[in-house]
Amino acid sequence: MQRKIALAWLWLYLVLCVKPEMTWARTLKSSVPFIYVINYSDKWIKDPTAAQVFGDMPPDLLHIGKAVPVTHLWGPIPLMAGENQYTGGPGHTLDRNAIRLLTPEELEQKIKEITTAVERLHRAGIKLVMPYICFFTIAGDHESREGLWKFYDHWDEYAKWLGPKPPTDPTDWITKDATGKRIDSPYGFTPPYFAPLHRYSACPNNPSWNQFSIAIVKLIAKCGYDGVFVDNSTLGGDGCSHCEAAFKKWVNENFDKATLKRACGVEDVGDITLGNPNLKVILWRWHTAVIRDRLAMLRKAGAEVKPGFQTFANVGNYQRVLALGDGCDFFMFEDIEPPGCLVEGDLPPQPDALITVAPDVRLAMTSMEYNARHASTFSEVTAVVHYPRTCPLGQQVEITVKVLTVGDSNLDSDCLEEMTVRLTHLESGKYEEIRLSPQIGVGDPKTVPGAKRPPVDLKGTWMPSMAGFYAIDLTYRYTDREHLDVANRTLISDRLSLGNPYRVNLGGLAYTYNSRCKVIGLMKKVNNKGWENVQELALAEGAANGGRYAIQSSGEPQKKYWKFFRQHGEVMAGLVPYGSVILLYSYWGGNPGEIGRATTLTIQEYLSAQHILFHGLVDRDMEASDLTPAKGKTLILVCRHYDLTDSQIKALKEFVTNGGKLILEHADTKINFTPLNEVLGTASKKAILWDWKKPPMLAPALCSSEGRLRGVRFTAFIDPSPKPRRLVLHVLNYNVSVVETNPGVVTPIKNLTIRVPLLAKWKKTKVTVYDPDSPETSLLPCTVVGSTAQITLPMLRIYQMLELTAEE
Repeated sequence: MQRKIALAWLWLYLVLCVKPEMTWARTLKSSVPFIYVINYSDKWIKDPTAAQVFGDMPPDLLHIGKAVPVTHLWGPIPLMAGENQYTGGPGHTLDRNAIRLLTPEELEQKIKEITTAVERLHRAGIKLVMPYICFFTIAGDHESREGLWKFYDHWDEYAKWLGPKPPTDPTDWITKDATGKRIDSPYGFTPPYFAPLHRYSACPNNPSWNQFSIAIVKLIAKCGYDGVFVDNSTLGGDGCSHCEAAFKKWVNENFDKATLKRACGVEDVGDITLGNPNLKVILWRWHTAVIRDRLAMLRKAGAEVKPGFQTFANVGNYQRVLALGDGCDFFMFEDIEPPGCLVEGDLPPQPDALITVAPDVRLAMTSMEYNARHASTFSEVTAVVHYPRTCPLGQQVEITVKVLTVGDSNLDSDCLEEMTVRLTHLESGKYEEIRLSPQIGVGDPKTVPGAKRPPVDLKGTWMPSMAGFYAIDLTYRYTDREHLDVANRTLISDRLSLGNPYRVNLGGLAYTYNSRCKVIGLMKKVNNKGWENVQELALAEGAANGGRYAIQSSGEPQKKYWKFFRQHGEVMAGLVPYGSVILLYSYWGGNPGEIGRATTLTIQEYLSAQHILFHGLVDRDMEASDLTPAKGKTLILVCRHYDLTDSQIKALKEFVTNGGKLILEHADTKINFTPLNEVLGTASKKAILWDWKKPPMLAPALCSSEGRLRGVRFTAFIDPSPKPRRLVLHVLNYNVSVVETNPGVVTPIKNLTIRVPLLAKWKKTKVTVYDPDSPETSLLPCTVVGSTAQITLPMLRIYQMLELTAEE
């Protein structure tokens, strides 16, 4: 009997830990944009009239709370609303009756109620309905055996719905380090909304936890749901025996000895264990692969019951969107900032923070927010800098940097140290460095001993000795334990500046477009009164991204764009990105840009602001046809690391040999962990290093970038047939105020002249204008000179779509 149990356990382990088979996307075509709604109320199940709120304009995707037969954290309970933290009590407190264990009879009734409700929502025209589960959370008390433990003890009563009982107790599912010590949830062990019960993290590599997750997802699919939202899809594993086995298996499958040595930068790598410091540089990839494969496992489980079942992951990590796209269908960025103009009134001629020093001025203090996200080094810091706007010559003054966050959240393993303020006298070029106190690390104390978590005030004093204007730079050392290959006491230096007066997502979306999943951004502000125009701009970004991006929307903007997408969505669908400039991204991360954050200066943003059409490509998907014909094309390697096959390397060499322009953003770019010049040989000599002081001219601009025209942005898509006859140009106006005190003010652009590069044989072109503000389409005059179409838009409020059709 024991031998049979052991064999069954081994079989289960192999089934649940096997890496799902992946198929890689080729060029992705644009699609009809979609409308997304999130609402965690239980009214969708309890109220037969709930969907009437949408009238005859139902969303494409409705994302609801934990209205599932068996929850991931408590088991089968009465509660059918909210997410992890909602337990039914007032003020986010625990209501034990809401999370009590249902009887089998009650569960059967609950399943019928959910199934009926989902059918009703589908009849109302909602295409996709997805409820809530979590990637790793379980709850209760492992000692008193409450919560999920009580359900586990009664598993056999529910086996008709869930199948065999997992062979190990939920206590075994919990994340542990190499010594067996429990690793508590990053959200706390006894948070107020669970107290006196506890919140635990389950290991994503634990076979019993995966068996339970598969069972509840299959039951969700049986209720008719189209997919499942998987919150907190962020844990890739720690140090337990299951993680060790999974890590060793992954390394052996993905690295030969030579490649592993190059990746780790050492001759003797040592044993393949999670505790081996030489292997820290590849942990990010392994964690990403674990999350990806587990999402794919859940999707496969649901699809066995309901074909086409999808997973919707809340990850929020920009660097993981390409890889996780092979495990999920939707990818959420949570709590992001809306697009638009950060300045009310005239744009400032000088965006930098400056200190004016003179004998006859009074001391006047001011503050500016510092928000830095460097994707290539995974550094993320927000702070408020308090500094003198004007300062008398020779007067001592205090400068304060209040560090608010280090890392994506203050729970991350990131840490900064040696924060310094550098003041540069603009006329002479001389600078002074002010070391800030206390001299401690700010961030994770496990990364830098003695560090303190934000918020932390760092202060220094300065006495100016020369009159004139001073620029302010912040410098510091940054470490991220998950990315030691690029963030190990890495020096960061940033000019304190308003920076880009526009918050634009198109650069980041050009990157996410290449993922097999669609992207959703939660920007709660845009649903507030007064922010309607900003919401329109955010919806327009979804259209401009080929229908592969959406936000949660509501009210009149949602209705307007629902109509627009239904009436004209097919015009923008079935096309591929268009532009002679190609940016090559890395499947495993280290990519520039961000979604819903301050728009820093990246090559994507530079090209977008200069009105040069470009599109993205991923190293994993690149083929020779993407680089053919080479003449007239520019390929920019924007990452430091790429993984390419021999045939891809050959295609890259031929691209350069045949006249294609190859540009490197980083001089230390590597392919397969090897310096680029060693991989490309003589072809590397033709590569050009990007120079920010004098960026190369890559293609003609579609229009001027002076003044408010910098806020006009474009994306383009073209018919992928061998002889394309149709091109769609999306035109957006980011001159929509996102200033908190006066949001939504639009500065329209009048008589905008656009010069669109065409294919050589498009001698006569018809231009049709589609505008959400107008129920009717219109034709615009178009003059074709050489291979350029010149068009003038009389008025651009927020968004218009131009369809250019070759007529001969």
